[in-house]
Amino acid sequence: VGIVSAGYGLVPEGRPIAPYDITFQGMPKPRIKTRGQRLGIPDAMRKMIANYPVVLFLLGDDYLRSAHPPLVPSGRQKFIYFGSPKLRYVDSADVVIVAAAQEAATEFGGSRMFVKGRVFHLLAAGVQQQPKMWAEVVRDRTPQTVVSLIRDGKQHV
Repeated sequence: VGIVSAGYGLVPEGRPIAPYDITFQGMPKPRIKTRGQRLGIPDAMRKMIANYPVVLFLLGDDYLRSAHPPLVPSGRQKFIYFGSPKLRYVDSADVVIVAAAQEAATEFGGSRMFVKGRVFHLLAAGVQQQPKMWAEVVRDRTPQTVVSLIRDGKQHV
């Protein structure tokens, strides 16, 4: 797990940080890219994700922008993005976008602000119920299997 921070850059899970009061949300686009570069986010993110066969992104547009998209999967990777397709599109069958907006918040519960975390939680619950389906998530080039597991997870949470 890596957390994109407007104050610290890419923070690995478990690393303690001091409280801070800065966000990428609403920051002008050029400033986001400049700050992301200064914090080392683009290189750190690409290095962090390089060796994982499946990478799930729960980033809003401003936070993804700090990584200088597009992020392109290697031939042995699959990227699954939760959110709108705006910054996530690359010409690759190995990129799947799962809508995580108001419609998803309505269907899966929770507010729009927390919907990405909610659908990720439900996906994990769905995989826990049907672990053999993970291979299908990796194979499927559409969001259908992911959404099916999210719906299954909702029934078990």
